[in-house]
Amino acid sequence: MHEYTEYLRRRSTPATGLPQIIDEVRARWRMKLALRGIAWMAGVSVVLFLMAAYAMEWARFTPASIIGARVLLAAVVIAAAYYFLVRPMRRRVTDEQVALYLEEHEPSLQATLVSAVEASRQGADSESAVLIRRLIEQALEACASTNAARRVEEEPLRRWGIALAGMALAAVLIVMLGPAFLRNALSAILLVQRSVEAAAPYRIEVQPGNTNVPKGADQTVTATLAGFAAEDASLMVRRNPTGAFEALSLVRGDDGRYEGILFDVGSTLDYFVEADNVRSAVYKLTVVDVPYVIAKYRGSGVATRRASTATSAAPGPRKRRNTASASTAAVAMRRPSSTT
Repeated sequence: MHEYTEYLRRRSTPATGLPQIIDEVRARWRMKLALRGIAWMAGVSVVLFLMAAYAMEWARFTPASIIGARVLLAAVVIAAAYYFLVRPMRRRVTDEQVALYLEEHEPSLQATLVSAVEASRQGADSESAVLIRRLIEQALEACASTNAARRVEEEPLRRWGIALAGMALAAVLIVMLGPAFLRNALSAILLVQRSVEAAAPYRIEVQPGNTNVPKGADQTVTATLAGFAAEDASLMVRRNPTGAFEALSLVRGDDGRYEGILFDVGSTLDYFVEADNVRSAVYKLTVVDVPYVIAKYRGSGVATRRASTATSAAPGPRKRRNTASASTAAVAMRRPSSTT
């Protein structure tokens, strides 16, 4: 920051003239405004971030909640920066106002600085030049004896600096030691180069996703929870584009995945998995018009197992395994001989 660099430069070299004193006091005053504005802006940003993090956790980090938090936080930070920092820093003060400001903070100057500034601004003939010079020398001596230029705004600068450092430390500790969703919210808001789907820490991975299913076949659906745990999960199915979703319970396996079977899929349907208010993407099972015998051979492991069981349990003497094709065997299982 230019004001802070200028302030440090002037602090390292003592003021030796009236313009240098005025400039140093003005720099310290602007430095106080900058620190105060940054502290207020940081405080508002931290409070708003915590509110947005709790809101996103309540919404389970849906894409809408992440986008809303990003837009709201950016808008409030910009507004706070303008109100607390830009607007105060745009104020311009004259040398007379600076001199009066310094004398208000250092009453021992007794208006000598203001009188010296006003006299230096006015034109003077040779007779009064000596008086003006003497008035300026008195003002410089008074400022030097009290170190007024260095003492002004000393306490506010220290106070606002400590407040800003403490606020930054508190924010870091809250994020690092607080609940995990605070860190998730911070990455979801700041890493804007990622999509909202990738930024969401809670996801449900569903298999098989979008796929084609032979008409009349059974389809197994598995769901894996990422980033969170839930006691149960539901498979939401909509068999009509204008209808409502129906909930079907999924069974949790030993590996932590949830599994369910859609039996005898006869028409195209939409489905998704929901667990602990977290939803997966909506997928589509598209039914293709494939003969039933091919469906039994190709697609459903459940149907194949059923057919195999029925065949192995059929009464009668065992026959030697022939070398017929698999499709012929499937047809035979589906259409037994009519010979009695």
